[in-house]
Amino acid sequence: MTELPKYLIADASSQPEALYVIHTEYPRFCLNVANDAIFLIEDFNITHFQAIILGSDQGRKVYSKKLINLVQRYNLNKKIKFIQHCNEMPLAYSLADVVVSASIEPEAFGRVSVEAQSMGKPIVASNIGGSKETIINKKTGFLYKHDDP
Repeated sequence: MTELPKYLIADASSQPEALYVIHTEYPRFCLNVANDAIFLIEDFNITHFQAIILGSDQGRKVYSKKLINLVQRYNLNKKIKFIQHCNEMPLAYSLADVVVSASIEPEAFGRVSVEAQSMGKPIVASNIGGSKETIINKKTGFLYKHDDP
């Protein structure tokens, strides 16, 4: 693995309300929940991406609602989907081009990173907890500094 995938979805621990949709090739754009700003370089109607945000909000209803409202506000409903639970994780991983594990607190094992790697999927993860032990940066995945968006 020598280059980043074309599209990423990530968040930053220093800005927990922010969701970033990052296009790694030109043109780039950024969607930020923290201040309801969208930085467009390309019209979303001609941007070809699909994103799934999978998993429970773990009781963070306000944060979850902000994300959903922002996706609706910018008419991204057809591009970004929220799924609370999945019983068939191998199927979910098989559909992914890239997996992001954006933990803001250390996880003992970092199961998402290992599962993604076992399915042959590129993984982008924060460099804390189990992920930093199971990912060899720029070889088996990509690690980013968890407190530096």
